[in-house]
Amino acid sequence: MGQKIKPSFKSEFDRVNEGWHLFRIVEPKIDTIAKENRKEKDGVTNDRNFVVRSVVEGGDEDGIEIQEFFANYSKKEFGLSRLAGLMIKTESIPPTDEIDVDTMRTEKFETKFKMSLPKRLFGGRVKHSEGQKKEGSRVKHSEGQTEGQKKEGSEEHNIFANIIEYATVKEYNEIIAKQGEKGKSKGSDKGIVEKSMETVQKTASEGKEAKDPWA
Repeated sequence: MGQKIKPSFKSEFDRVNEGWHLFRIVEPKIDTIAKENRKEKDGVTNDRNFVVRSVVEGGDEDGIEIQEFFANYSKKEFGLSRLAGLMIKTESIPPTDEIDVDTMRTEKFETKFKMSLPKRLFGGRVKHSEGQKKEGSRVKHSEGQTEGQKKEGSEEHNIFANIIEYATVKEYNEIIAKQGEKGKSKGSDKGIVEKSMETVQKTASEGKEAKDPWA
C-alpha cells in the first residue's frame, strides 16, 4: 500500500505575516541559471542564485515557509551583501565589517554556505511587496516564497513576503520583549525563547567540532 493523501482543491500557499519572526533554515542550495535564460539588469548579468528556504519557528505561524534568492552578480553586489548579512546573523560566520566578494565566488564558500546554514536560527523582519500581473495571466508560486492575489480594476496583484532585516536570536528576543510590552509580540513565549537559545548553542558547538572550509 502506498502513502495515503487527501485531495487538494486549491494551490494557494500560506504567506508569512508582516513583522518579526523567528526562522529556522531548512535548505540552502545554489541554482545555476541556464545561459539562454540569463538577462542583463542594471548592467549586470547574473549566472546563479544562492537560495535559502526557511520556516517560521514557533508561534501561530509555525512551519510556514519562505524562500529567499541572493544573486551571485547584482548591482553594487547587493545579493552577496545580503547573504553575508544573513550568515553573520545566523552565526555561521563571525561578524566582520568587510568581506572580499571574490572569496564568496569560490568552492570553499559554496561548501560553507551548504554545510553551515541548515538548522540555523535567525530573526527576520518580514514585509509584503506587491507586483502586478496582466489580466488573465497565471499566478506563479515558488516553493517557500508565497504569493497572495487580489484584483483592482482589470489587473491582478501578487503579494510577496520578503525578509528585509536580519537579527541574531539574541537580538530577536530583545525585539520581541520590547514588542510584548505593547501587545505586539509574535511567538515570544518563554518556551520558544529557551528552545531557540538551546538550538543556537547546540549548533554553535557542532560547528566548532567541524573544520571550517571557508575562513
